[in-house]
Amino acid sequence: IKLPINKLSKADQEFLTAKSSPKEPTKEETPVNPNLKYEVKDSAVTITGFDKKASGELTIPATIEGNPVTSIGDSAFIHCYSLMSITIPDSVTSIGNRAFKFSALTSIAIPDSVTSIGEEVFGATDLTSITIPDSVTSIGEAAFLDCTRLTAVTFLGDAPEIQDKVFQNTSPTIYRKPEAKGWGDTFGGRPVKLISEKP
Repeated sequence: IKLPINKLSKADQEFLTAKSSPKEPTKEETPVNPNLKYEVKDSAVTITGFDKKASGELTIPATIEGNPVTSIGDSAFIHCYSLMSITIPDSVTSIGNRAFKFSALTSIAIPDSVTSIGEEVFGATDLTSITIPDSVTSIGEAAFLDCTRLTAVTFLGDAPEIQDKVFQNTSPTIYRKPEAKGWGDTFGGRPVKLISEKP
């Protein structure tokens, strides 16, 4: 029997439309930049690489092939000399070692889903300032190595655990919230001030 769908009750109509088009949400997916390399494992996506010659800005999608992007792998964006800006989705929880080393990054937005930042992640990038969300609890060795232009690192939460030489060959001022815990006068060998003292 064929029934015109509009003769059915609203609930039935919704049920049938949902049933006949289960792939609907994937239309909402941000198209994946063709220069982006990734792997899907256990229903989670890790960004593994990016075309070294690609330039400009990159927005990493929150889902690829219907799976959440949960991590940026080791060395994923290393030597991306023309990549200026990157936006990380708030599905990402970890950023691997050397992920952005030797990139031309001038700006990066770290979402407050990220809990760990690996070793040398931002090494030798062109960042001038960066904000670390309060979700980050650990930062790896030499994370900001040779970031010669970095003048300000703003932390929105309590002091995270850090490894040695986090700010090696870089001299930013650290800014923190007044109510945040675990801060002293210096952090990783750099002076700590309140966010309100930012120039």
